[in-house]
Amino acid sequence: MRGNLNILTIYIPVEGDNCFPVENFLIMKRTAIHAIKQIINSSNAVSRPLLVLVLAFTVGILVSGLLEPGLFLIFGLSFLVFLVAIFSFFVGRRGTGLLVALLSFLLGLLTGGLAWQGIDQSILKYCDHYVIIEGTVRQAPEYRLDSIEYVLDVETVRVNGKMYANSGGVLVRVKGKQGKFGYGDRLRVEGVLYRPSTPGNPGSFNYRKYLARQNIVALTTVKPDHVQRLAKGAPGLLGAAAVMREKMMQISRDTLSPTHAAMLNGMMFGSRGEIPHDLQQAFSESGLAHVLCVSGLHVGIVLGGLLILLRMMGTPVSWLPGVITPILLFYGAMTGFGPAVLRATVMALLLLWGHRLGRERDWPTTLALAALIILALNPLQLYEVGFQLSFAATWGILYLGPWLQEKMENWRLPGWTKSTLQVTVSAQLGTLPIVIQYFNLVSAASIISNLVALPLTGIILLMGFAAGGIGLIIPLAAQVINAGTEILLSIYEWLVLVIRNIPGASHYTAPWPWWVIVAWCAGLITVVEWCRVRPLIPISGSRKSWAAISVTCLVALAIWQGSSGNNLEVHFIDVGQGDSILVRLPGGKDMLVDTGGWFGDFDGEPGVGDYVVVPYLRRLGINELDAVVLSHFHEDHAGGLRAVMKAVNVAVLVTPPLEEELDANTGVQEILAVASQKNIPVRFGNYGDQLFPDSPVKISFLGPLQEPFDGTRSDLNNNSLVLFMDYKNTEFLLSGDIEEEMQEKLVERGALQPVEVLKVAHHGSRYASAAFMEQVEPMVAVISVGEGNRFNLPSSEIISQLEDMQVTIYRTDRDGAVIVSSNGKGLNIKTGR
Repeated sequence: MRGNLNILTIYIPVEGDNCFPVENFLIMKRTAIHAIKQIINSSNAVSRPLLVLVLAFTVGILVSGLLEPGLFLIFGLSFLVFLVAIFSFFVGRRGTGLLVALLSFLLGLLTGGLAWQGIDQSILKYCDHYVIIEGTVRQAPEYRLDSIEYVLDVETVRVNGKMYANSGGVLVRVKGKQGKFGYGDRLRVEGVLYRPSTPGNPGSFNYRKYLARQNIVALTTVKPDHVQRLAKGAPGLLGAAAVMREKMMQISRDTLSPTHAAMLNGMMFGSRGEIPHDLQQAFSESGLAHVLCVSGLHVGIVLGGLLILLRMMGTPVSWLPGVITPILLFYGAMTGFGPAVLRATVMALLLLWGHRLGRERDWPTTLALAALIILALNPLQLYEVGFQLSFAATWGILYLGPWLQEKMENWRLPGWTKSTLQVTVSAQLGTLPIVIQYFNLVSAASIISNLVALPLTGIILLMGFAAGGIGLIIPLAAQVINAGTEILLSIYEWLVLVIRNIPGASHYTAPWPWWVIVAWCAGLITVVEWCRVRPLIPISGSRKSWAAISVTCLVALAIWQGSSGNNLEVHFIDVGQGDSILVRLPGGKDMLVDTGGWFGDFDGEPGVGDYVVVPYLRRLGINELDAVVLSHFHEDHAGGLRAVMKAVNVAVLVTPPLEEELDANTGVQEILAVASQKNIPVRFGNYGDQLFPDSPVKISFLGPLQEPFDGTRSDLNNNSLVLFMDYKNTEFLLSGDIEEEMQEKLVERGALQPVEVLKVAHHGSRYASAAFMEQVEPMVAVISVGEGNRFNLPSSEIISQLEDMQVTIYRTDRDGAVIVSSNGKGLNIKTGR
């Protein structure tokens, strides 16, 4: 117990301090030891009370986000439990430890509830209005490829000529890179406020909640001339850190190429907004995404560099904590004190000062103390993926690492190689469930990439800090240093792309169910404990192997259960104003019908494919598509296709027959070029053709006709591919964008029959045939349409007709994604909202 008690008293002054006499300190220490022993003895000999209390506090915060408890009731219960615990402690009753743990849980519940209720939403009443707001920049600006983002603490709002005092956080996105402002500046901004929408697709990133946890509830996007600085920010520690960060980042931009400057700024300060989307994806798939997020790795490199530098300068060992502490805190302020930086900084300082004060180290207690400090400052950090990854990785390194080190002891490898392997593998094992939950990614190449890239990362970081620091005084020196940094960053980028393109380097999988996550963690702990500690009942080596195999089988079972089994699933993905439909066939085949598209997708910028469709496929663990069917080449149906073909293995691309004017279209040429580059065969679909003849689902084309339309209101729409799917007693009709002319042709041919589910043509346009709808006679109609679209779709005529027919209507603008599942006998429908 001695080591654990010393960790708990790490901040108590020692002899020589001028705070109070040593006798008082000894009396307090004996009293504390006696009290802690009583608590421990009354709680089944828990060896790390702080760890237990922090876990209870954390659970309380989690529950507060689920139940929204009454704060007065929780406060009363907390006070009552506190009094009972005090009474139990002084009379020596058993169970005091449990009461203290319950009190910690209630305090977590209270703290979390206060944090959620403390989000200021008063400015929401001005959303969808043109306003003039004045406020102060809360934090350092975030740079994007085409804009700069400022978080403004609002003070006043002017609407319709009237000024109101107000408060709350607003994210101001300024187009371009002009008019840079800084932390603490008072700004006046003119623009339309809006509230971010809730996600329409299940499992997608909830931007509204993410911003709300930072006390930001509204946004506005403005031009540079709509932002005016009223006053410059007052100096201070955070202001000085923000100014220093901005100057060092600008030195990188001035002395490096844009991409490499963005990479270096990401490595030094975690600013990733200027890194191209494809390169960020390459870092993720090669297992090096953590390099671009300031974390314990970066704090460790900074700490190591400082220790080496200070020792070279002859600084006495006893002075090191005092010298390093302000520098680490200043660096943390420069990065914005994200959860990973704060955790690493707290643990580094505890390590330094514990060594200075002669305290024994106990990493679980230290880790718990770091978590307590972060959650006490902001309980909502618990929900941030950075917080979760940071603590899971640290747990993996400190708990699994020594066991791996023991297993690798006899490997004939250099020491640094074994150390890098130990840290990389243990961190990956610890964070794997979280990475899969949030990013659906397993990077098998991360071991190779970290072995090769981590030493280079340290050199680049040290050179970047040297160039930034010296460049503040001697600009020419920064150019000289960063000439070498440019070469290293070029090598680094090349390595990332090479490793990413290794076959099997990464794999996307569906999120694990909760019980598999529990089984994974329990399996890791079981394997380590069985190998490290002699159990009470001897366990043979084969039993250990079977335990590891059992965990592997559970994970494989969970991945297998993610498939659709014997059901037909049709996912009408919410892509805004456009169409994208995922069809999952019984037996495991996957087909994507259309890929959505935003205005400008054909110009090559990242769009709906990168941000919506591909992530949707990855959340389902889809790495291959057996077919992509493109109903026609309008941008709202085909804009995301390039991103899909680049990200996913596509077996065949099916399109309508190309006409001469279409063949010359730039967007079409780009799509066909990517298909050729990826060796994807292109097949033309026509009336009567079938797909997957061996599938239990009969899939046939009802359009386009052999004689294509010419001279109609929209020939491209009328010549869309139309799919009819028949699974036992359930029929689906996916009608593309066909309009009245094609709909009437299908009626004349007698090609239609009643269906259970109709994808309403052309997003519910009024250019439709009443006879077509009467023949199809759907039970369920799905309209894929964007919220507040400029076409005012769906039309009131179509809605009225469907309502008169008593059809159940689903709309992606209101319901989000619509997921229809059928076993061939009935329908099960879920929505994203």
